[in-house]
Amino acid sequence: MPYHTLEELIDLYLTLEREYPGYVSHEVAGKSTQNRDIYLFKIGKDRGDKFLIEASMHGNEHSPAEVLYLYAKWLFSGSEDIAEEILNRMQTLIVPVANPDGFVSNTRKTVNGVDPNRNFPYKWCQCGSSTNPSSPTYKGREPLSEPETVTVHNLFERYKPKWYLSMHSGVEVIAYPWCYTNTPPPHKDYYDKICMDITNLARERGVEPYRFGQVPLYKVDLAEPEYVHIGGQQMIIYCCSGVSIDDSYSMGIYSMVLEVSSPYNPSYDRIVNHYFPRFLPIAITISKECFGPTPTPTRTFVPALVGLAGASMASMGMVKLAERE
Repeated sequence: MPYHTLEELIDLYLTLEREYPGYVSHEVAGKSTQNRDIYLFKIGKDRGDKFLIEASMHGNEHSPAEVLYLYAKWLFSGSEDIAEEILNRMQTLIVPVANPDGFVSNTRKTVNGVDPNRNFPYKWCQCGSSTNPSSPTYKGREPLSEPETVTVHNLFERYKPKWYLSMHSGVEVIAYPWCYTNTPPPHKDYYDKICMDITNLARERGVEPYRFGQVPLYKVDLAEPEYVHIGGQQMIIYCCSGVSIDDSYSMGIYSMVLEVSSPYNPSYDRIVNHYFPRFLPIAITISKECFGPTPTPTRTFVPALVGLAGASMASMGMVKLAERE
């Protein structure tokens, strides 16, 4: 199966909204440079804290958007009790594609030639960003010069989620702030605990856990990296500034980046059978951090009649959530 186009992905989310109107709604959070809608889908009940997940800020990284949609669909699958809990005890905010122009043209940067993940205001124009417009990490003429970064930044301010996850691809790692310095963040112990919880859950579920660490000091395999040795491990120095997770963390939001896959865009079968199962422990663990009180049950499961992505939900083992009231 090929990857979905931008229009197909958004239509799939809109199908979820039609099927589960009590659990899915959307708004157009902003417009891209070329006037494409940047969608925000709200999934679950407005209880507990919010978890914001954004994918494909770099438009040539399509695998994150595919994995994120599979997660949205999984929430309504009825296959695991935890999915029902996530729907009822918190709200997940999903930006399916944060850089729609780049997604359509399959380019990393915005139409203006700016790397959106070097264009956020916190510690803008420090390490790991370029003043050269031809560079893949060009920072832009000023912070928030791009409507795409303005849209994501405004979501931080408007919704004040407890957690934010930015999904990219190119390596396979979970990383947390700070990105502009190797100084540990104030909540390093908490971040490490969450990452270990994710690792343990991945092992319980029989999937390969992602490596994790602070962004400038995580272990990856690159052709000519610059290495240091910390705690007996060989770690790569990778500093970047003006990035989304530093911006959100500076605003009091726990934040991490997931580099979903290597290569950037593996086969679709690989996404479904390898990367999506590895993503679930991350989403489940962070969602539990956002849970509100256990609500009184208000719904039941009934067989679904409407298909998704060309296959009936019944044939896929899917179910439909129906409001009792």
